[in-house]
Formats: sequence, structure tokens, C-alpha cells
Amino acid sequence: MLEYIFFHDEPRKQFIQYLLKQDIPYVEQDDSMGMVVAVPEDLGEEIEELVESHYDKLMEDAEELLIEDGEAAEKDVAAITITLDDGKTVYASVSPNVINRVLGVITTQELNDLVNSIVTSVLNPDERPICTR
Repeated sequence: MLEYIFFHDEPRKQFIQYLLKQDIPYVEQDDSMGMVVAVPEDLGEEIEELVESHYDKLMEDAEELLIEDGEAAEKDVAAITITLDDGKTVYASVSPNVINRVLGVITTQELNDLVNSIVTSVLNPDERPICTR
């Protein structure tokens, strides 16, 4: 699942309305960092890019509202969601600038695939030479 995190209810509601209009299945869950809306990873690149673009727009609008209200975040933070083999979800803190640069050239799905490949390799090391795999 591709997870989208929200720190305020209104953008989350707008995102869910968008998903409903597009007939995209989703799952909601609360998390220690915020409210999470997850969508399947197999939506296809075009739909995934539309969902990501809509999410980004909602986040920009939410940030602008906070700045107008004088409630801008004290920290600019981002994290990559990692799901371990046992189903536990952990977050790797990453500079928002780095995430934005990476997502400027690859899709969220590609980033997810890269991170999951690294996690799998760390949790289940394969000692064979790369040329024999």
C-alpha cells in the first residue's frame, strides 16, 4: 500500500473525497505521526501520479493556511514509510529537500520499491555474488 499522511482532518477529508470520485479503494488508519490514508500499489503509473499530484496540492494548500494563521510548522520533516516482514510499520526520517528532489525524478512507487528492496536485503542478506543471483 502507498501511504499518505495527514496532520489535519480537512485535507484528509478532501483527499478521501478525491479517491471516492476516482473510484480508488483506500484504507484509513491513525498513526503516531498523523492520520494515514493508504491506497493499493497496483493502480498504474498514470493514476498514481494523479493521486500524488492531488496529495501534493492539498499539502501545499494546508501549509499556506497554517502560515496565514501563524501556525506554520516549527520543523520541516518528512519520512519514508517502511513495512517490515512482521507487518510492523516504521518511519525513516529524511530531509524534505532530499525527498522532493528524489520524487522530482522517480515516482512514489519507484521510491517504495527501492526502499523495500533495501529493507529486504538488510533483513534477509544474500551472501551470493550479485552475478549469480
